[in-house]
Amino acid sequence: GCIGGRRSDTRRWLGLAATQGHAPACFELGNLLLDEDASQAVSLFRRAADSGHPAASFNAGHVLALGRHGVEPDLTSALLLFSRAEWAGGKVADDARAALE
Repeated sequence: GCIGGRRSDTRRWLGLAATQGHAPACFELGNLLLDEDASQAVSLFRRAADSGHPAASFNAGHVLALGRHGVEPDLTSALLLFSRAEWAGGKVADDARAALE
């Protein structure tokens, strides 16, 4: 849930941490923004993925593979992100990558 139950405070604090490059904050903020601004969410997931966050790699790959939330499908990027998540130990990502190949 949200810190203290207040979504606006949560977004503000996660945003501050994300601007400092905190991968878990990028991941969580991406999750909060996914329904409102999917391209921003994918950007945040990718930033977290660049720091080795496997769940962020998976989430970005999932959105890009399916073209969810108004984001254009990008199977090449999705495969790369699933591979990164798999490399970091994500079994679900391995299954998702295999399904796309």
